[in-house]
Formats: sequence, C-alpha cells, structure tokens
Amino acid sequence: MSTFNTPTNFPTGTNPNAVVAADFNKDGKPDIAASNTASNNISILLDSSNTNFNIGFSPTTLELGDFNADGNLDIVSGGTDGAAILLGNATGGFATPTNFNAGVNIAAFAVGDFNGDSKLDLAAANSQSNSISILLGTGTGSFGNPTNFNAGINPQSVVAGDFNADGKLDLATANQGSNNVSILLGTGTGIFGVPTNFNAGTNPHSVAVGDFNNDNKSDLAVANKGANNVSILLGNGAGSFTAADNFDVGTNPYDVAVADFDGDGRQDLAAANFQSNNVSVLLNNTPFVNFGSVTYDRTKGSAGTFEIPVTISRSPVKDLTVAIAPNSTSTATQNLDYTISPTNITFSAGTNTLTQNVAVTIIDDDVAESSETVVFDLSSIANGIAGKTTQTTLTIAVNDPITYTIAAATPSLAEGNSGSNPVTLP
Repeated sequence: MSTFNTPTNFPTGTNPNAVVAADFNKDGKPDIAASNTASNNISILLDSSNTNFNIGFSPTTLELGDFNADGNLDIVSGGTDGAAILLGNATGGFATPTNFNAGVNIAAFAVGDFNGDSKLDLAAANSQSNSISILLGTGTGSFGNPTNFNAGINPQSVVAGDFNADGKLDLATANQGSNNVSILLGTGTGIFGVPTNFNAGTNPHSVAVGDFNNDNKSDLAVANKGANNVSILLGNGAGSFTAADNFDVGTNPYDVAVADFDGDGRQDLAAANFQSNNVSVLLNNTPFVNFGSVTYDRTKGSAGTFEIPVTISRSPVKDLTVAIAPNSTSTATQNLDYTISPTNITFSAGTNTLTQNVAVTIIDDDVAESSETVVFDLSSIANGIAGKTTQTTLTIAVNDPITYTIAAATPSLAEGNSGSNPVTLP
C-alpha cells in the first residue's frame, strides 16, 4: 500500500477549481498551474516562485499545449465569460494573457489537430448554447473564429479521440442536461458531423477515453453526478458504442480519470466525488482470456484428437464469449488438413470453471506435401479482455510415404546377349 506525507499547502488565488501539472521551466521538476474562479486569475507555481496572471473572467477549465510551436508549453483557460491563452517561455514565465472568443459559457476544452495541418486546435464545450466550438490554430498562438457544431443539452466536458478508426480525431461530449454523450465524427478538415447520442447516467458531468477491454478500440467512461456512478460505453471501432454499464462511486462525481493504477495491464478509473469529499478508485477486474500455449506440434497420422485449452483469469460477472478462428497466414486448410470444435466458447457468469478445451483432429491423407501450420486467434471477445497469449500456432508435420514410379522404354536386345540400363532415384 502506498503512503503519502502530510500535505504542504501553497497559496494560489481565490477558489481554485482546476489544476494541471507540467515542467514549465524545463528544470526536470513538475510545476503547477491553477485556475481561480473567484479572483479571475491563473496561478503558476514553480519550484522557486509563485505568480498570478489576471485573465479578466472567472476560469473553470485549464488545458496545456504548444500553440505557437516554440517548444514551450502554453496554457489555455475558459470560463463563463471568455477564454484566454498564456504563451509560455523556456524559464517558466508566461506572456500577458490574450483573450479570444471561444463560445458561450465554456465548460471544458479539448486540444488536438482537427484539420491535419500539424497545428494545435481547440474544441470548446459551450454549456449555454448546447454546442461545440472549433477554433483552428494558426501555429502562432492565436486561433481563428469559432465554428459551432451541435451537441447535447448543457455539455460539461469534451474529449478528442479516434472513435471510428479512420485516423481523424472525433469528439465526445458529456451532456448534463440530456443525460447522454454526443459523438461528433471528424472529417480531418476541422468539420464535424451531426452528433450521434448514446445514453449515459443522470447528469453526466465528465467524459474520458480509454480502452477497457483491450481490443484496441476507444471506449468511454462517463461520471454521472446525479446518479453517483460511472458509465462505461464500449466502442466498436466504427463510431458506435454499447449500452452503458454503470458502476457506483461516491456522491456527485464531477470528474473521471483513466489509468492503470494496479499495474495489471487493465485500465482502471478514478472518480472525484464533489459531495462526499473523496475519490473513488475502480479497479478493472474484467477476466483475461488466453490460449494455454503459444505453439503446438502434431504429425499427420497421429491417432485421435488433442485439445487446446482456453483459459480465463477469474470468474466473469457476465457471460464471457470468445471465438476461435484460423488466421489468414495459415498454410493448412480447415476440414482438409484438420478439424476444430467448438469454434465458439461461453464461460457463464459466475462459473468457477476457468478452462475450456478446443478439440483439434489432424486429418491423414496420402497426398505428398510439406509440413503446414495453422494459426488460431482468439477473437470477438465479449465481457473479457485479450490476454498475452491470444494467438497459438499448430505445426502439422508430414508422415506421407515416398512413392516412385519407374518407367522404361521397351527393351531391344538380340537373343543370347545381355545388357543393363541404370536407374537413378532422387
């Protein structure tokens, strides 16, 4: 169990409500920036000094990025009455804040390159106008005029991710007023499509991107402050998501973060609970699914059937299903060189049977051929996570007899004589 020292407090402005950490002065030590809602400023806390920058409005969000491509981190902040950027230098200092128009009642920012020009852009969640504003960056620390796209009602959070695997950034918003998340697919030109909405819990206040089932497709975690839970929506890699699975946390969760807190290779969650004054950590206990071994070797003509085990790491909460399919790199042919059964396995919810076997039979024949391989994949895993051994290779060695045909021309030999004709075998 980890332990921490008694907290050391450092002064900021009044009512700080957002904080980010980064090495602003490049001394190898993390520094802190905090936004202060009541004093309308941003505090920069370096290892040796504290500085406040007035921005002229009540800030509610902070994000970092190198918006002028000088190699130094900059800060953008937004709030109910405006937005500002503070350009950083190499010593941890910041230029006078520059205010810009980013929409109405900015609840959150997301940073990304939305038009593919290698310059950082902004997406602003506008809680009052139920929209997302896209501000394309110039690469010099300024932004173009906002272009607005519809979202749900009262969006409180926005994140960027590639939800349909086309290499272009998309957006997801947590909509507190409509109890859902909106997915806006990006075109890679700074334009986003009509939102597709997926139900979350009551009053979703924050959304984060993760991969909670290790299928290399982006999923969503949503903190629902009105339901005291976090929703998990699994992505299908085409821009759509499953129905929400909800997990209880503390009271009024305002924010959710994703990380592997226990180092087991599965992404976990942390929720900041406004009303209960605590943080809930949810460790991902989805079972891992693996083959029993990486390789198997058999010889044609081997008697009987052998078994390849498929294992799960723990009893599943829901029915866990997995398909076993030959990979396209296989040289052996199913039903000609081998058979396999079953090709789909179900581990029932609550089962204590953590291993099931797949039966493979090698088919013998009289065809002379080289050794062959078949590569099996664990695929279409539902309610489980791909483990480290999700592919196994079966090598089928040959035992075919070598046969030769000797053909000779009709002999011609005078009666009483003898002769010979050499025959060479390979």
